[in-house]
Amino acid sequence: MSSQMKEINIEKIMEEIREDIAKRGYKDEDIDFENITGNVKAVLGVKTDFSEYELTHAVEGAAGVHKIEYYRMIPKGGLKSFIQRSIRKMVRFMMIPMVDQQNQFNYQMIVCMRQMEAFVKECNDRAEQKDQIIDGLEEQIFQLKNRCEALESQLENKEADA
Repeated sequence: MSSQMKEINIEKIMEEIREDIAKRGYKDEDIDFENITGNVKAVLGVKTDFSEYELTHAVEGAAGVHKIEYYRMIPKGGLKSFIQRSIRKMVRFMMIPMVDQQNQFNYQMIVCMRQMEAFVKECNDRAEQKDQIIDGLEEQIFQLKNRCEALESQLENKEADA
């Protein structure tokens, strides 16, 4: 069994890789898998930036479909539907407890997600309150600075007059 071996020019491949790295602007210090992949914002198409709107809709969507129905109508007629019904009858004793357990798990996950959603809303409310307090304190600081400057200028005027 003779097969022709194709020659591989490793140096040429390495040169192409070096050119690609140079085009991307990486430096020798940057070429580390942790540094390069650490800037990735999404994994497998899932957005990782937080959005309260998306969280709310995800929880509502999951709450709407968390219950799995075991029994689904199989249309009558034909060999295919007969086989489907027969298989369903044979595995029913095993499938119903599994479906019930999955439904319980799904329900608990919905409860957890709603708790997380409430926690996020609570944290956002607290952050807004703290922002308002900070704004008020910044305004007070500004007024006090102006007052101090006015008092200092009055003091300087009195010292100059005396």
